Amino acid sequence: VKPKKFHKILLDAVTKENLPDVSVSRPCTRVHWGIKVPDDETQTVYVWLDALVNYLTVAGYPSIEDEKFKRIWPPDVQVIGKDILKFHGIYWPAFLMAADLEPPKTILCHSHWTVDDQKMSKSKNNVVCPIQTSETYTTDGLRYFLLREGVAHSDGNYSEEKLRRILNSELADTLGNLLNRCCGATVNPGQIFPAVAEDATINEAFLSRIPVAQKLTESLTS
Repeated sequence: VKPKKFHKILLDAVTKENLPDVSVSRPCTRVHWGIKVPDDETQTVYVWLDALVNYLTVAGYPSIEDEKFKRIWPPDVQVIGKDILKFHGIYWPAFLMAADLEPPKTILCHSHWTVDDQKMSKSKNNVVCPIQTSETYTTDGLRYFLLREGVAHSDGNYSEEKLRRILNSELADTLGNLLNRCCGATVNPGQIFPAVAEDATINEAFLSRIPVAQKLTESLTS
């Protein structure tokens, strides 16, 4: 489980708490919707059991001998939010081991985004629409902000004022100034710019560096 912060939270939950057995069904009188337990119409399948097994069915389960399933399962990484860490870090591996299946190799748990230091919710009417925001600040501008400000181990805080400030100072001013200097007549008197060409060797070289970047990232979070 990564980052280390959430690994510790999960480890403490497993080692320090008295973990009870998990019931995989609920009485229909309490949960009348949902999937009925086979051969027992009085019980409904526990919602987290029927929800989590969707990961398996998408991969091709129960055809576990098919090449498609073997290629996909177990996943190299499963990305979840911190609010469902217990269900994916404790219940999910337990369900898989009970079915004699391997759990995901890595669980990447990410934090949440707040808005002006407040939780994002419909009741507060402060949910940020990424489509509308990207129309105003461009898709790449929004991506840059999210990558710059968002980290896995702690909540990121969104504010439109901060978004404008970062895009203006770092992209428009700093990067724009660098581009202007590089393309100026002093550096490039002929004002001749090479055409962008699709080069398979460049793509291959870039892709070959991804594992290196992955190892460096893992070394920082381990």
